[in-house]
Amino acid sequence: MADVEVASEQVEEAEASEQEEEAEASSEEEDDEEEVEPSLKYERSIKSDLRDRIFPHTKISIISVHEKFIVLGDINGQVFLLDHSGNIIRQINAHRGPVTCISIDTTGEYIATCSRYDPNVIIK
Repeated sequence: MADVEVASEQVEEAEASEQEEEAEASSEEEDDEEEVEPSLKYERSIKSDLRDRIFPHTKISIISVHEKFIVLGDINGQVFLLDHSGNIIRQINAHRGPVTCISIDTTGEYIATCSRYDPNVIIK
């Protein structure tokens, strides 16, 4: 009878040990899932050769972004309309001095620019 009790205790200890190991394994899996952080991917939205096409000749004084395009104004009064890939859609000789303000209507149909060095407000 004593042998049966010893065997019974050994079975119970083995079951308890298995349950503890399963709980630890489950806890480690949960910790692994919690510790995984998403990796961030960075990609330039404007082509690097944009600097070679526009910036060697001028410096940008202002930028305005719309969901459809980007508008840059430079210190020479030029206004550049770009797509989000950095391709020039349009270039406008707008002012005699640095472009100091750009405003885009919500639809993206009209762009207004001004410079403190001339009295003109340009709307395109």
